[in-house]
Amino acid sequence: MIDEYIKNNQEIDPQTLKQDVAFQEQLKNQIKDAKDSNNIVELYNVLDILIFIEDDKEIDDIYQLIYKFAMDYLNTILEQGKILDLENDVEYAVSRAIYETAIELYSNNNFKSAKELFLILSIITDIDFYVGAMQIHMLAALKKIPFDTFMNDFVDTDKIENSDYNAYFIAEFKDYGADFLEKYSDDVREEILSISKFK
Repeated sequence: MIDEYIKNNQEIDPQTLKQDVAFQEQLKNQIKDAKDSNNIVELYNVLDILIFIEDDKEIDDIYQLIYKFAMDYLNTILEQGKILDLENDVEYAVSRAIYETAIELYSNNNFKSAKELFLILSIITDIDFYVGAMQIHMLAALKKIPFDTFMNDFVDTDKIENSDYNAYFIAEFKDYGADFLEKYSDDVREEILSISKFK
C-alpha cells in the first residue's frame, strides 16, 4: 500500500510524487477502490495520502464521502442505543470523522453545532479518558470559549507532542481543564439529560 510507503519514507517530497507517473497511477487505482468499497478506513488511508501530496480537489471529494459515511453510521448508532468500540477500525474512523467535523465547526465559532457533536462523542463510547476529553471540549464550546483560547489555556501541547495515545484526538489537558470540567459538572449532566432519549 502506498500509504505505508509514505509513512516509512517521510523525507519524500510531495511534489516529486505528483510527478511520479507510476505513483499517480497506483494512487488513482487506490482512490477508485476506496470510493467503490465505501469503506471509511480505506477512504481515510487515501485521504491521508492526498493531504500529504496536497491534492485539494480529491481531498474535498474523499472527505465528503467520509462525512456521509460517518453521519449515516452515527445515526444508526444513536437509533439503536449502542456505543462505539474504538478498538474497531471502522468505528474508530467514524469517531475521528465526527471529531474532525466538530473541531472545524468549533474553530469557525459555530459553537452550538460543535457543542452538540462533542456531546454526542462523549456518550457513544465508554472509555473514561475519551469521555472526559470530549466533555471538556463540549463545555468549552458551550461556554463559547474561542478555539485559540481553548488550545492555549486548556490543552497540554507538550503531552500531545510526546503521546502515542491518540494521533487524531485532543485528549491531554492542563490542570485547568480538569478543574473546568469539575466546576461545570452540572452543565455536563444537563446536556446529557437533554439527549438521553438516544441512549
